[in-house]
Amino acid sequence: MSGIKTAYAAAYADGTALCSTNAYGDLSAVPEEVRNARQGCGSPTGDAKAYIKRGDVVVDLGCGAGLDAFLAALLVGERGRVVGVDFTPEALSIARRNAFPNMEFEEADFRELPLADCSADVIISNCAINLAEDKTAVFAEIYRVLKPGGRFVISDITAFQPVPLYIRHDREMLKRCIGGALEFAEFAALARRAGLLGFGAVSVRGYARIDGLDFVSVTAAAHKVPEAEGGGAPVVLTGPMSRAVTEFGEFRRGETRDADAETAAALRLPAYKPYFSFKEAPPVRKILPKSGACRYTGNFAVLTGAFSEIEDDDGHICRLGEPIEVCGKTSAVFGKRGYRGLVTLINRAAGRDVEAADAVCGGGCC
Repeated sequence: MSGIKTAYAAAYADGTALCSTNAYGDLSAVPEEVRNARQGCGSPTGDAKAYIKRGDVVVDLGCGAGLDAFLAALLVGERGRVVGVDFTPEALSIARRNAFPNMEFEEADFRELPLADCSADVIISNCAINLAEDKTAVFAEIYRVLKPGGRFVISDITAFQPVPLYIRHDREMLKRCIGGALEFAEFAALARRAGLLGFGAVSVRGYARIDGLDFVSVTAAAHKVPEAEGGGAPVVLTGPMSRAVTEFGEFRRGETRDADAETAAALRLPAYKPYFSFKEAPPVRKILPKSGACRYTGNFAVLTGAFSEIEDDDGHICRLGEPIEVCGKTSAVFGKRGYRGLVTLINRAAGRDVEAADAVCGGGCC
């Protein structure tokens, strides 16, 4: 960690970007010195702006010079408060001398945040958790600091395949936020083990392809479940998937299941709400592929939404973070509204001369 800290101190001193993104929009409201010192792979304040509300207390882990903290400060307004936390004094100096009145910055380790229990409405982070050596401790601290009903929005580098050890121990890859990248399923598992629910990607952008491995910039969100009010309720999976698995078990489209108060509260979270109904005999949705031969041209589908597993009407089973090769017809299904927020499509054949006629299978696939 000392090597990474030194690398980032040098980067803030000479203006080098060790990781960068084009995810931001208009930054004119942010002080110029802060804009020029930005690091990051995504935009937690842009991709998931709806998660940050006026008057919120927001904590920015690995805030660096504070770009996302400044954007959050504009969103929460005068009644809100933003606390930036980082381990790089050089970055914090930039942030502090430009700070708005509703901002403060702390030099601290993510594993021991200088914040009270249940004190934050939102925790954000941009390409910083991959630098932490003990990620389990980081997620435990996130859970401790969030209020019931609080949420995190984290942009970070992840992979959909195991990251080999030679990349994990490459000093340059570590500095550039790739060596410490989590597998997406591991990212979700860390959040869930900490007690955070509804983990799912808000946005996924390509970041780098190294030795055939896809590294992506993901902005993911999850919630600390609010205190359950009232009793349970009957709940129905409305689709478009025929089957879905959550932290609370398996659901089949159209079947009514009695949910206890905790499950009902969780399924009303933004990540799950579009796919469930608490009404009796609600309409259900399904999306079927077009007829014709299956052609394979390099598309892979990855479940990145809040479910552990889903199944479509053709029997394709998608498990969280695991790429499966799909034909053009299934790609079109997963690209439609309903699946689009759950499944990410990646093409691994970009730049290859794929002969579609040679990549056709029999008629029983879809």
